[in-house]
Amino acid sequence: MPIAIRRQRSSMKNSSSALSPLFVSLLMLVCLVATQAQSGRNAGRRNPTSAPASDSTPAPPRSSSSATPHQKISFIVARYIQSPNVSAETLFAFNGFVKRLSDSSAVEVVPVQTDMTRKQAIDRAKSEESAYVVWLRVEVDTVDTEIAAAGAPINPGCLLVSYTVYSPQTAKVKAQGRVYQRGYAPNLCVAPRGNPLPPREPAHLPYEYRIKVAGSDAADRVFQAFDLSLPSTINSSTDDLR
Repeated sequence: MPIAIRRQRSSMKNSSSALSPLFVSLLMLVCLVATQAQSGRNAGRRNPTSAPASDSTPAPPRSSSSATPHQKISFIVARYIQSPNVSAETLFAFNGFVKRLSDSSAVEVVPVQTDMTRKQAIDRAKSEESAYVVWLRVEVDTVDTEIAAAGAPINPGCLLVSYTVYSPQTAKVKAQGRVYQRGYAPNLCVAPRGNPLPPREPAHLPYEYRIKVAGSDAADRVFQAFDLSLPSTINSSTDDLR
C-alpha cells in the first residue's frame, strides 16, 4: 500500500478518536438542558386535582332534620257546677279557659264536656301517665254561701273562677288559685229581696264577657305555673260564648 494512503487513514483514525469524547460531552450537555427545561415546565403547571390550602376549610356541619321537638304538655280540663244558679257562668268560664289554653302551641288540651267532682278529678289524674288534670269551677265571693247555694239571685259581678291543677299519677296539686273578674265590685254579691236582677258592674261590659275573660286569665296563671310563654293574642269576641 502506498505510504501516502496509510498516512491519510492513520490521520483520520486519530481525528475520530479525538472527536469521540467531545461528541459524548456535547450529547450529555444537550440531554441535561432538555431535562431541566422539561422539569421547569412541569413545575409551572398546576395540579388540577389538588386544592389550595386556603380552600381546605371544612364545611360547617348540617343541622339534623330529625331533631326531636319539645314535647307538649297535656291538660285535661274538667268543670264542676257549684250551684244551679251559676251553671251558665261556669260554661262561660270553662270556654274562656279552654280557648286561651288552646292558643298556645306548647300545650295539648282535652276538654271534658261533663261535670266532674273533685274526687273524680283526683282519680282521673292518678290514672293519667303524663297529662295534668285541671278542675275548674265558678264560685260566689260571699260569706253567705248558703244563700247563694239556695238559688237566690246572684250578682254576676261577684263571681270568680277557681282552678286546681293535679299532677299525673300522684294527683299532687301543681297549681291553684282564684281569679276575679276585671272590674270586680264586691259591694253587692247577693241581690236583696225584691230585686231579682242585681246590677252588673262594670255596666259597659256584659257579664258573660267578663266571666269568660276571667276564665282566660286563669289559663294565663296556669301558663305561668308551668313557665310557659303567654300566647300573644286573646280573642275578645263574645260570639263564641255559648
